[in-house]
Amino acid sequence: MNKKEFEFDLFSEFTEEEEALYASIANKFETKRRECLAKLQKRSLERTPEQSRLFYKISQDLTQRQPYILPGILNQEECNMILEKVLNHVSSSIPNESVKRNVEGWTTSRHSAYPTTDIPCSSIPTLNTFIRDILHTRVIKKISFNAGFKSSNELDFKDLFFVKYEAKEGEQSELKLHSDGCLISFNILLNMRQEFEGGGTYFSFNKKLYEIEMGDCLVHDSRHLHAGRKITKGRRFILVGFVDLGYLTT
Repeated sequence: MNKKEFEFDLFSEFTEEEEALYASIANKFETKRRECLAKLQKRSLERTPEQSRLFYKISQDLTQRQPYILPGILNQEECNMILEKVLNHVSSSIPNESVKRNVEGWTTSRHSAYPTTDIPCSSIPTLNTFIRDILHTRVIKKISFNAGFKSSNELDFKDLFFVKYEAKEGEQSELKLHSDGCLISFNILLNMRQEFEGGGTYFSFNKKLYEIEMGDCLVHDSRHLHAGRKITKGRRFILVGFVDLGYLTT
């Protein structure tokens, strides 16, 4: 296939010939994916972690599995306790020239491409071990099963952090469409829905907005473009997890 065949006019409708060529290319990619999938073991117990990762990604490309919600991962008491410790931590954070923070102590530049107002879980020792243990049992075990891994021990947190959205001038109230640098992502709402207006996670591939209740967990393929919908009143706090193979995490 030569270069000229790819010279589509991106600012006009495809011709019939261009549409046929585009469909042909898409079909070739799908055929290659199916051929690769057929070479992998069907049973997760017979696959290596790397093969299971590839199996998940190809299956996801072919089936476009939808985001899903794990209800009640954290109860109200747990959410309140976690959020209280997070807010206490950020309010007492000591300014550090290497880490950009807002006036409340939240970091604002950890994720360079699409920065969030956040704080890493690892920076709060009184919470870090508790949260990682409880989420490994309640979330990663379910994620690993749904994604086709033979054991939850094959997956771990690549990043785990708390995010604040606030409907206030000078504060972050939304996050534009983006993808995450991991295999699977999730977020858990830490405060009551009645405490803010708007919010939720929007996905462009299915044009759907997902809204969850306090303690619920939304899980999705990290490659799907998604956005944090703007909140118009109050504050929204979420716990975000990036999940991948254990040895790929930091």
